[in-house]
Amino acid sequence: MVLGRVLAGRGPADPPSRSGAGGGWRASTRWGPTADQLSLLASLDDAGVRTDRAFDALARAAGAKATRVAAAHVQQRLREGSALSRALREVAVPGHLVTMVRAGERAGSIGPSLRAAADLARRLEGLRAVIRRALVYPAVVLVLGLAIVVVLAVTVVPPIERTFAGLGGELPAPTVLVLRVAELLRSAWAPVVLGAALLSVGGLRRRIPPERFARLRERVPVTGKVQRDLQIAVVAGTTATMLEAGVPLLDVLHTTASVTPPGRVHDALLRSCASIERGERAVADDGLGGVLDEVDREMLHVAETNGLEAVQWRRVAERRMEALEERMRRTGAVLEPLLVVLVGTIVGGAVLALYLPTFRALDLL
Repeated sequence: MVLGRVLAGRGPADPPSRSGAGGGWRASTRWGPTADQLSLLASLDDAGVRTDRAFDALARAAGAKATRVAAAHVQQRLREGSALSRALREVAVPGHLVTMVRAGERAGSIGPSLRAAADLARRLEGLRAVIRRALVYPAVVLVLGLAIVVVLAVTVVPPIERTFAGLGGELPAPTVLVLRVAELLRSAWAPVVLGAALLSVGGLRRRIPPERFARLRERVPVTGKVQRDLQIAVVAGTTATMLEAGVPLLDVLHTTASVTPPGRVHDALLRSCASIERGERAVADDGLGGVLDEVDREMLHVAETNGLEAVQWRRVAERRMEALEERMRRTGAVLEPLLVVLVGTIVGGAVLALYLPTFRALDLL
């Protein structure tokens, strides 16, 4: 769930809002436009097609019902005079994409912003594909191993237990452990206990304030680092697009902070805004400099002096995306053998524990 939300690029939930003239319509689902859909909208805008008609074309071309419903609502709101960014926010489009569209509206041309949003969405889709490839095989191996253990505990263990009960022999400690686990799995209370545990975890999650939970997620060894790096990549890409549209850096950082989830990156953005207001550098050590590595900091310091801020922010985004893809490939390469060894240990240990009593059975006979 953590990575799923992070890769969707969502900041603090922008609640689906009611349309002013739409009769109280409220988004029933989140619409995450794909890179192809955003590219289609950008191409239609380049061709001079009105934005409301572009969304009509998108609704006709879309296969998913959620996309058709969202596109129809955006088209209606545009014809009522609403801004595109507001209409997209009403159908719960990810905050960073709405921010890019808002930058295009401010510059008077949304085509380039839509194309930049499509590029970012395509990179995120590629990263999701890398993660899927890295985790699918280990997950299948783990599920298969657990299934084998459950089958052994439910079908093989009971006859062995009855046999040794009749012989009156004492079972080895590993075998006793497997028997107790088998009894637990066969118990009618097992689903009840599992369901109660899941409900308890869900209740505890709801009691934790969102900001505190977000900060706790950042401390998770692997996913915390991935989440932070992905947020930096999204912030850098959004910042580059808004700077290209002519938005001042201070306004850019305020806007990106508003759509960034609570955590170190969000706090760094706010501190950088305060630094700019004091007339200091944006990439100071107590601001964004604290969450960037040495290469990123140097690139942005150079950008502040040579006027190439948008270009350098774009390079930071690309560099972070490439680093994330490489990290996920390495993580998958490490997880696969580890899970194979773990499953082999569990299944092999259970089978060995079941075979141990056969050596004592000869003595009892």
